[in-house]
Amino acid sequence: MLTLSTKLLTTLRAIELKRHLLMNEKDMGLITCVESELRAYLKALPRPFYQDLGLRLNEGCFQALSTFCVPNEWMDAEQDKLDQFSFGFVGCQ
Repeated sequence: MLTLSTKLLTTLRAIELKRHLLMNEKDMGLITCVESELRAYLKALPRPFYQDLGLRLNEGCFQALSTFCVPNEWMDAEQDKLDQFSFGFVGCQ
């Protein structure tokens, strides 16, 4: 499990918003597959970026990132309280 930090929260929210954008693009006929576009987006992020956050470029992490919705509780939490929350995925250390 990864302890939530400001950077991890921001990243999780950005990925969630990217997924929603891709769903809208699919509805508009601009893309055909949300999953493949999201995979391409995530693979384009630099490896050190993933490593710094504790994320991985494996299937378990992708599945977690591609379905995760950031809870309002996390978004409303004070920065110094974020470490009370955690994010995990299959293959997470």
